[in-house]
Amino acid sequence: MNLPSTFELKKAIFIDDLAVQNMTVQHNSGWTLTPTFFLIICILGSTINGTMLLLFVYDKRLRTPFNVYLMNLFSANLVSLLIQYPMAINANLHSPGLWFMGNPACTLYLYCQIIIGAGVLTLHATIAVNRTWAIIHPISYRSIHSVRFAVVLCGLIWLYIHLVMGPFLLVDTFVYRVDVETKGCHVSHSDLSTWSNVTDIVVYILPLCVVFLSFPIVVISKALRSSKLQRGRSRLDSHDAQHPQKSAGALLGLEPEHPAVTSFMNAAFKDDARSGHVEGNPARRQSKALAITGKDSSRCFAGICASWSSKYIILALLTISVAVCSAPMMAYFLLVGLVPGYWDQAYLQLAALLFSCQTVLDPVLFLLALERLRKSLLCLLTCRKPTGTLH
Repeated sequence: MNLPSTFELKKAIFIDDLAVQNMTVQHNSGWTLTPTFFLIICILGSTINGTMLLLFVYDKRLRTPFNVYLMNLFSANLVSLLIQYPMAINANLHSPGLWFMGNPACTLYLYCQIIIGAGVLTLHATIAVNRTWAIIHPISYRSIHSVRFAVVLCGLIWLYIHLVMGPFLLVDTFVYRVDVETKGCHVSHSDLSTWSNVTDIVVYILPLCVVFLSFPIVVISKALRSSKLQRGRSRLDSHDAQHPQKSAGALLGLEPEHPAVTSFMNAAFKDDARSGHVEGNPARRQSKALAITGKDSSRCFAGICASWSSKYIILALLTISVAVCSAPMMAYFLLVGLVPGYWDQAYLQLAALLFSCQTVLDPVLFLLALERLRKSLLCLLTCRKPTGTLH
């Protein structure tokens, strides 16, 4: 199973006839469908991803632990859009299937395709796991997850990608690199077939599976938790009628002084303070305290549902975007690797175009899902300084 670069995909799409004996290529050059589509993606993607990154510089309140992953994702998308896409468009316009920009440019192109591409998919999986953690175990999430935690984790992700894919790229570059001017810029999968298959599974297929598995896990957990909360609400109503002096925390075995409640409260207040939710808003802090300690059970359940809703939407949108944009390409080349002689040109072209849309959909979907980003973007577009709280 091979996962070729974007350049290889476009080469397969636009080469009409390949005369292997003379290594000559008959091709359709010019502004055909794919280079035109990729140019649109390049312009839109660079603008949107760049704007999202500008928001994190413009509004310090957005520098929350979760947004560290978004900053890494948007940065990786922007690097790919500014470096990889222009070279691929240029190659298709002037020499589809060939490469006249030199060997160093080919190495840079393949670095973006292999390293940055693997990093983007791994970040998608990381975000999915993060949202799953936040929904299923909110207390441990708020207690452990911090900006430092997110920064260290992102650093480890990029280190892991370089350790896994870096040697593969180096061996291909210095040992098996073909003549790019006559054979094009691509990895020599035939010489590194076993290595290529293993790394493809580790850095492409595995993150995709993680994203898909996270969603049903959360759905099942959410259903079970909702059922449990409904039973707990009935118990609270019955208990409050008989013992109005006792709190909901007491019924659940957790008084306000309980270490678990105290730890969660401190983490929650600290997280909200970093986001600008608590400072200058005593009522919000008091309502949070009432909800968590059980003195206002209705707010407790409402707060849990609201928190889950936001995280649930993010995970749902992420899963849908990966399923629509990335899964068709992965499925296609799984079939190519498993079924001898399988090749569907129309499906390949559609999968290649969908795959490129991920760089545009990433920032758009997170912008739609996160109110904080929308408010900050509105301030930026109206030239207003971000003030107050984002809640």
